[in-house]
Amino acid sequence: MNPTIDDLIAQFKSNQQDRGVTLDTHQPHTLLLCCSDARSDPAIWIKTDLNELFIVRTPGNVIPPFDEQRPCGVIAGITYAIEKLPIKQCIVLNHSNCGGAEYLHSCHEPDTLPQLTSWMRLNGNRDKNPTLDPSQRTLINAYNNLILYPCIQKRRQLESLAIHALFLDIKQAAIYRYQPERDEFDHL
Repeated sequence: MNPTIDDLIAQFKSNQQDRGVTLDTHQPHTLLLCCSDARSDPAIWIKTDLNELFIVRTPGNVIPPFDEQRPCGVIAGITYAIEKLPIKQCIVLNHSNCGGAEYLHSCHEPDTLPQLTSWMRLNGNRDKNPTLDPSQRTLINAYNNLILYPCIQKRRQLESLAIHALFLDIKQAAIYRYQPERDEFDHL
């Protein structure tokens, strides 16, 4: 189905009437960092309501290293959510068959998408475990970058923020939790 803009506006109006939710204040409890892939829409997979999630979506779910001197929408989004919103947990979510991750971890000469390559390299490529899916390796690198953000470290020291790294296998409709202390994924 290819809805027109008029169809999307009509759906928006219908959804607002059906929800009956007051949205006077911004009160999400979860910061969700995920890929911008159309197959992995977190609000659909997780079945949340409005005002529950603060979502930052990027190609490949890249979470670049923290750098206060280098403006970046991902860094700004994470910092805003953690410092200004009532966030209690942070979920880093990646999915199987991620085009960005597969592009980064494959050999491609000449580089036909230099902007994507540069973006994906911001995530780092520290995890070189060949037994893992490229999307799982990208998730681990994103998680490892995130836990070094000053606002994340501060909240973790206060024990006021839980952090989870989840991997969604789209074909199997299965979800796995990354266990950093064991460097393994557990099926949930």
